[in-house]
Amino acid sequence: MAAVPAAFTVTATLKANPVIYRGLTIRETAGSTASIVVRSGGASGVIVETLALAANESVGIDRCPIQCTSIHVTVTGTVEGSVFHE
Repeated sequence: MAAVPAAFTVTATLKANPVIYRGLTIRETAGSTASIVVRSGGASGVIVETLALAANESVGIDRCPIQCTSIHVTVTGTVEGSVFHE
C-alpha cells in the first residue's frame, strides 16, 4: 500500500476475485491520524475490518481466515503496510 497525502482518501480493490483475508499490518507515517476500512465485495461491500490510527501508531492483526468475494481497502491519511490474503 503506497503512502498518500493526509488530506486525501484512496480506495482500491486489492484482489478482485474470491480470496481469503488473513489480516494486515499498517502504520501511520505523517504524524497525524489515519483510518482504514477493509471490505469484501467492493466499495460498498461488507465491512471486514475497520481501524483508526493515532499519529505514528502501528497495528498488526492476524485474523482467522475470512472468505471474501474480493478485498477492497479505503485509506484516509498517510500509511504504509501490507494486507495478507491467500
